[in-house]
Amino acid sequence: MLQLFRDNQIFTIVFVLLYFLLFGANIWSYPNDLSYFEELPSTLSSWTLHWISHPINNKIAFSILLLLQAFTVNAIVNNFKLTKHYSYITAICFILLHFSYSTIDSCSPPMLANTFLLWSLYSMCSSYEKRVSLGTIFNIGFSAAIATLFYNGFAGYFFWILIGLVIVRSFDFQEFILLIAGFFIPFLLLGTYHFSGDNFDQWIDQELLLHYSSMVVHYDTNLLLYLLLGILALPLLLAIGNLQGLYFKTTAREKKYINAVLLMPFTALLGFFFQSELYADHFVIFIIPMSILLSITLQSYKSLAASEAVHFVLFMLCLGIQYQGFFFQ
Repeated sequence: MLQLFRDNQIFTIVFVLLYFLLFGANIWSYPNDLSYFEELPSTLSSWTLHWISHPINNKIAFSILLLLQAFTVNAIVNNFKLTKHYSYITAICFILLHFSYSTIDSCSPPMLANTFLLWSLYSMCSSYEKRVSLGTIFNIGFSAAIATLFYNGFAGYFFWILIGLVIVRSFDFQEFILLIAGFFIPFLLLGTYHFSGDNFDQWIDQELLLHYSSMVVHYDTNLLLYLLLGILALPLLLAIGNLQGLYFKTTAREKKYINAVLLMPFTALLGFFFQSELYADHFVIFIIPMSILLSITLQSYKSLAASEAVHFVLFMLCLGIQYQGFFFQ
């Protein structure tokens, strides 16, 4: 099946859409519980709750946003040559992982935040050039902050932007300060906005500090959760086990990009300490790095049969998870 996506021809987009529809058609057959969105308060996500909390609007937004994000992450991988050939494999890996659990296929605050994490990743890769504009450095932190304001669990990526910038380009104190400023300026601006509205204390207590209280887990520890954890962990394990293949015939620039992506899942783990109300949607914060790692690993194998086998196993698992209602009543 992967062979269908191993080029970047325009016509291949049709197969990507069909791949999405194979999973995405299922979201219209059952209702998702969206009421818990109100328990994930943040300044930016609260402004969108009145729209994404409507079931029909949510399904439409999820479908459109998922495809836009899939093609965006695919373009990042292709443009910065993390793989040796242009393809749409990253797009289908991103789509596949979004259907690795039965309740994360909705337009949730973490999914909205992923849009800005993609912007941060793009800016991070763009910063490699020696004469890059300072605006690009600023945008790495700024976009990561916007993601955090949509979902506080993304605060763990603050450490990724700090270490990642040092990985991608040599340390410069001025750029380091600019990066940190880019991250904290959105919080400063929103603080000023709420202060002018005499709402500063409530904003700090209910939308920021509230997330650093005791953790409450709202998902069941069952087979589906173990499958989700296994599916998300597999790309990282495969990538680490095949580092030589990932680095084979790559430039120093591309190795730095791969190292920056490898760092992302580890800093994302810190997100569990920045989110007090944990729902299954929290695992969406891992999908961008894991889909990239899965894509570049599958394309690094010399054996096409090995790539197809790994994808087929994940494909069937996600298909079974999504359509379990048709087989198990």
